[in-house]
Parts: sequence; C-alpha cells; structure tokens
Amino acid sequence: MAQVVRSSESWAKSVPSENVQALAQEVGDTCMEIPERYIRPELDVGVTAICDDDDDDDDEGGSDDKVPIIDMNRLLDPNFSLEESAKLHSACMDWGFFQLVNHGVSDEVIEKIKVDLEQFFKLPLKEKEAFAPLPGGLQGYGQKVVLYEEKLDWQDMMFLITQPPHARNFTFWPTSPPTFRSTLDKYSSELKSVSSCLFEAMGKNLGLLDPEVLCGILKNNQSMRMNYYPPCPKSNQVLGFNAHSDASGLTLLLQVRDVQGLQIKRKGKWLPVQPLENALVVNIGDALESTG
Repeated sequence: MAQVVRSSESWAKSVPSENVQALAQEVGDTCMEIPERYIRPELDVGVTAICDDDDDDDDEGGSDDKVPIIDMNRLLDPNFSLEESAKLHSACMDWGFFQLVNHGVSDEVIEKIKVDLEQFFKLPLKEKEAFAPLPGGLQGYGQKVVLYEEKLDWQDMMFLITQPPHARNFTFWPTSPPTFRSTLDKYSSELKSVSSCLFEAMGKNLGLLDPEVLCGILKNNQSMRMNYYPPCPKSNQVLGFNAHSDASGLTLLLQVRDVQGLQIKRKGKWLPVQPLENALVVNIGDALESTG
C-alpha cells in the first residue's frame, strides 16, 4: 500500500509509537488498559454498513453493495475483452475499487508470500527491530509515523521500495525467513506485470491515443506496505488502519487471512469487503484518479 511522504515540518512534530505486537501481549498478560492514544470513541457510534452475504446477486458485481469483480483472463481474451473492459471502466468510475481474479500471479507465489510474511512477523521483536527505519526514513519495520495530535493505528508494518530493482535498499529487507527476499522479488515482479496490464486497459478506456503513456506515468515506482494487526482484547475501541485514501496510482491488496476487516466508503456508507480467495483487491489511488 502507498505511503504518503510528509513534509519536514510534519516530521519535526512526529512522535514514535510503541510496538503494537508487544503492547497487545502486555495488555493480554496484565489486563492493563489500552493507551488512550489508540482508543477511538467514535467507533461506538456504529457506522458500519452490513451487507447481506446471502444475497443472490451474481458474482459479477451486480449488487450495489458488493465490490465489482474483474476477470483478468476475460480482459485479455479478444472474445471477451470489450465486455470486461466496460466492466472495468464502470468499476473504476463508479467505485474506485474492484476485486481482480485470474490475475496471473500463481497460487504458489501468493501462498509463499503469505507464509514468509507470517513467519517474519512472528519473529522475536529484537530480530525485527534490526530492520527498523532510520530517523526520518520510511523504509523498514516499525509503526506508521504520526503527529502528536493523531490517534494511533493498532498495527505494526513493514514498508519497502520494491520496484525498480535498483531502487531497493536491502538494509531493510529481512533475511529471516531465508526465502523472504527471493519471495518478495518474485511477488513484486508479478504484481508489476499485473499493474501494467491494468494501466493499459484503463488507458484505452480513457481514450488515450497511446494507452502506454499512462503506464509510463504511473507504473515506474512500486512500494509495498505489509501490515500486521495483532489481536486486541478491546477490538471495538481501536482501528487497525484509520480511514484514508491512497496517494499512489494503484494499490493491489492481498489479504493473508480471510478475516473481514477492509471497508470502503461509497455514497456515504461504509461497506465491508470480503476478499475472494487469492484475489487482489484493487484501489484506484489519488494519482490515477486525478488523470481521469
């Protein structure tokens, strides 16, 4: 997921956060109160919209409360590309979100990145802290940088620049599990191919004379944000990730577990997103939205 780079003035007012995984363990072991900076009183209002999972609407995104589903195979198949391109355009314009299936990233690669990420976040804190960001830096393992007045998210994270390869700083790339680096390299390369196909299709839908222009503008840089949300004994009082928009061109989200958590706001209502198995949830970011 994209990370917004703050100004130097904002960094001067920022404050370090605790490791949430360690905090969750302490809260569970001692029954201590969750620190006030994590508590969000507004959650008591109950703003979440509940979708009916038994709805008989088809899986093609027919329900007004269900995120559209785009099939990459159909998008690339000359026999179905016009129909699927129209669905893609509608999803981008009306939702800004869709689930992408048959995207070409192999199940083997997806399962391996899931396993390696889980193994990394299970490492002892001291081992993970070896990959902490430098002062004022973004890359590495830690917590989201926040300002003094901001509430804190109930999450730990790893943020890395992954594409192009020459932009990588391996100081922050974990070496445990041993396959982490090679797995992330393979996964990021396959996502680059997926995003290139999507950008080209979106460019055609926007009527660009040269659809690859959109690719050139937006696809060159890729970063990955890997979030871990420790179990919280008072989960109704905290948020794993505060409401936000992504500043990037395109966000491709892979959920490691099938626990429902992601919500999107549409027509003033928050809608839960239940990811399909090994699907990518695609979010049109601010940079791409501004081009359309």
